[in-house]
Amino acid sequence: METKLAPPNSKVTVLIVDDDIQILQLLQSVLTQDDEYNVLLAGSGALALKQSKDFKGEIKVLITDFQM
Repeated sequence: METKLAPPNSKVTVLIVDDDIQILQLLQSVLTQDDEYNVLLAGSGALALKQSKDFKGEIKVLITDFQM
């Protein structure tokens, strides 16, 4: 996944972390329907940490799987 830049006064950024690609795709699909959320996806904890470090904005919501 690539780093995305958040424009000022933009959507709320949500980072979703799950090792199940179907869950990632489902949540991304649901959250992007209203055009209110910028969704970042990560398939592991290590990728989530990289996403949060590389993202040049504020991640307001984290959705994660407890058992990966």
